[in-house]
Amino acid sequence: ALIAAWLFFAILHLVFFFVKMDTFHLLPEAIDQKLFLLSGLLLFPFVVSIFLEERKRKIKADTIEQMRALTPEDFEKLVADTYHAQGHKVEIVGTTGDHGIDLVVNTRRGETWLVQCKKYRGKVGEPIVRDFYGALRAADADAGAIVTTGTFTEQARLWAEGKPLHLYDGEEFLKIMQTTNI
Repeated sequence: ALIAAWLFFAILHLVFFFVKMDTFHLLPEAIDQKLFLLSGLLLFPFVVSIFLEERKRKIKADTIEQMRALTPEDFEKLVADTYHAQGHKVEIVGTTGDHGIDLVVNTRRGETWLVQCKKYRGKVGEPIVRDFYGALRAADADAGAIVTTGTFTEQARLWAEGKPLHLYDGEEFLKIMQTTNI
């Protein structure tokens, strides 16, 4: 907010300068300009650090073990970034009591998909898939996906057949991420 305010006043100052409009000054103009520029110079390292932090914040995982090492929140962000890189609008909604819905994806075709992210080492079973399907139907979404770092049981895959559910285990999601990044 400080940086935005400084930029706003810098642009305003330039407009007044070019229009040759006189403005109110609390301090003599020379001191006023020096203090203004000094405050901009003091804010500049913050701008650089914010930019570098945002670049670093991009979560990357090249292997399943790297995906499993992520926090659950970072795994959700990785899945959201993958959908976003495919051209969809993504909202991260995962909180306690979210009924298994971590992401809401609005596709380019206008569909709404719900996504559940499961950072597991083991297998995701049929009860989890069934519960998510209930949340999907209650939300009246077009389709849904469960993305896990683990695997799905055979019963879970059989139960999801013929339903608007996509089950992505760690290997499948890793391939999707790699093709999306290409």
